[in-house]
Amino acid sequence: MTGVLRAQLTTLAATLADLKERVRVAVAGELARAVSGAVSRSSRPSPPAAPPRRYPSPSGAR
Repeated sequence: MTGVLRAQLTTLAATLADLKERVRVAVAGELARAVSGAVSRSSRPSPPAAPPRRYPSPSGAR
C-alpha cells in the first residue's frame, strides 16, 4: 500500500512541476506580448494636429 501511494505522489509531484513550468512559460509569453503591444502603441507618431478653423467675424472684418 505504501509503495502505491508513494508512486502516485511521485507522479503527482512530477505533474505539478511540469504544470508550474508550463504556466511560467505562458505567463512570460503573455507579459512579453503585452509589453510589446504597449511599446508599439507608444512609439507610433501622433497624427498631425488639425489646423485651427478660422470663422469669419460677425462684422465681416478680419
